[in-house]
Amino acid sequence: MSVYILASRKYTDEPYIDDVMVQKALNERGIECHIVCWQDKLMASEGDVIINRSCWDYPQHLEEFLKQIECFSKQARMLNSYELMSRNYDKTYLLDLEKQGFPVTPSAKCESLDDVKSAIKKVGLPAICKPTVSASGIDTLLLNEDNFDVKLQEIEEIFTRKSAVLIQPFIEEIQTVGERSILVIDGEAVGCIKKLPKAGSHLANGHQGGSADFVPLNDEDLKFTGYVLSKLSYRPNFMRIDTIPTADGYKILELEMIEPCLYLDRQPKAFEVMVNMLTRIHNDEQTKEK
Repeated sequence: MSVYILASRKYTDEPYIDDVMVQKALNERGIECHIVCWQDKLMASEGDVIINRSCWDYPQHLEEFLKQIECFSKQARMLNSYELMSRNYDKTYLLDLEKQGFPVTPSAKCESLDDVKSAIKKVGLPAICKPTVSASGIDTLLLNEDNFDVKLQEIEEIFTRKSAVLIQPFIEEIQTVGERSILVIDGEAVGCIKKLPKAGSHLANGHQGGSADFVPLNDEDLKFTGYVLSKLSYRPNFMRIDTIPTADGYKILELEMIEPCLYLDRQPKAFEVMVNMLTRIHNDEQTKEK
């Protein structure tokens, strides 16, 4: 019985440090663990555990990725589940969360420039435009009075590659207070990262020059995590709750449940809880097989 850590081709050839740490810890506990590319055929079977981790190229190969994880989910125990991941890759899940009463950043799905113009009339400027399927802040635009006509041309180009975008009001606190990304593993908040964009930017993602500082979980983080977990109709094995603290309380930017970076190499508790969870699930699957 094995644990398979899914990664992109890049992070199979040169494994990401988090994956290496987890592999080593599981091997030391007598559990076979392999880092494998999600695009390859996997010789997994019942009793094995597959965890999706460093698959950060999946948006560029979305159809293939979804087919692969669906196939893997029929072979072995998949973390997170295929059902959950197949709902989380498209950011329109935020619209569903909003309908359920979650405090999310209001979003409008747009499939044409006319839709974009209509949405802007409602939310005003400045506003954020992002593809419904994307990662790392790619093609995420800040629209304002000065650049709106130029950005419309960029959005038109995005529509040639993507089927839809989301328009959201720009939350100024992103540039002052910063994002708080709460790491959740096995139903427990295990760490927090404060992210700020670089000067003059609207993107807090590290790939876009933003900073990430590891900060202690505070009471509001814990309270909000408990609220989110209690209100969700499903329980992810791991996720990252990306939030922005505002005068009206925390707002959800995203619930990352496919391949969130969990910073295990710099968050000892997160690493411990992840390894313990995988050990328990692996042992449970072994018991089922017997």
